[in-house]
Amino acid sequence: MNPRDSDEKAIVHLIWRRPRRPNGKLLKYVIEYCRTENGRVVEKDCPRQDVDADRTQIRLSGLEFETPYRFIVKAQTSAGEGDPNSADASTLPEVVAAGGWYFKACSGHF
Repeated sequence: MNPRDSDEKAIVHLIWRRPRRPNGKLLKYVIEYCRTENGRVVEKDCPRQDVDADRTQIRLSGLEFETPYRFIVKAQTSAGEGDPNSADASTLPEVVAAGGWYFKACSGHF
């Protein structure tokens, strides 16, 4: 469960694994997330966030409801940024129907 505050937009919780063979000392991870349309990125400048090297997850908030995104994770070492790993996923609608009941969306899925 990934609860959100009532005034918060859509959220996504990203989880990844450490590089199997880092090229130098792991300094941090760089996370980018871009809105997509028909599988193509539609933003010129995608938001970026740095994550400490000892963490392998992040909670991204402020995303638009029911919107497709591309989430990109890159490890940065003393040798520079590594190859990106990415996944495309859509945030949930603000209200989700489940078995005849309606719920406000509380989590995004990656």
